Amino acid sequence: VDDFQFNRASQELLRFASSDLSNFYLDVAKDRLYISGINDPRRRSCQTVIHACLEGFAKAISPILPHMAEDIWQNLPYDKSTESVFEGGWP
Repeated sequence: VDDFQFNRASQELLRFASSDLSNFYLDVAKDRLYISGINDPRRRSCQTVIHACLEGFAKAISPILPHMAEDIWQNLPYDKSTESVFEGGWP
């Protein structure tokens, strides 16, 4: 169990979520999402990236934080290809 470095994996996922995703991308994305029209290609491309990041993040944390990953998956506001995050495979 000591060889798997769960602590390092969880720290990297937390760093990604708080630094790369939250502090950078979501700050940039807010302008596109709030200002652009509903069918504007800039808004749709931003939504597509957020969709991919959120699903990928849920899948990435599933081995370490299974309950949180499943909670994220079950509360996604759109139809998903699988009922559970664990049925979707690795990102």
